[in-house]
Amino acid sequence: MTLLSNFLRLPFREKRGLVESFSLMLIFRAGLHLLPFRTLCRWLKRIETPGVPPLSRERDKVAAIARSIGRANKLLGWRDDCLPQALTACLLMKRQGLAANLRIGVKNGSDGQLRAHAWVEHNGDIVVGGTGPNLQSYTPLTALTGLERVIL
Repeated sequence: MTLLSNFLRLPFREKRGLVESFSLMLIFRAGLHLLPFRTLCRWLKRIETPGVPPLSRERDKVAAIARSIGRANKLLGWRDDCLPQALTACLLMKRQGLAANLRIGVKNGSDGQLRAHAWVEHNGDIVVGGTGPNLQSYTPLTALTGLERVIL
């Protein structure tokens, strides 16, 4: 009941953002399991409809998107699922006419396993995915930059 009462207390814009983030994260997580990544990204490109926000409101919009994704992730209870969060952030930001750069980095884990992490940057600042792992330990995939321009 606490979740519902907290949700009901939110302003309408935050409710809408939370519902949108929650829904997109579910879709992206399912899509990542069912579709090739390239197909999912082409779909993302098709539904992106950018607007142009006033520069003074840009920072507020970025913060609201990051907040809604954080809340949705908390509700979903996902721990190490950074890619659906990053894809959701990219889509929401681009639909608002905001620059969004999807970054995926890799590193060798202490157990010898390859580890990957996704995050989103806006004007050099990390919007989503910067609170968990130490990003300096990840090597960004350079091949993603070309793919990013085509898909995202």
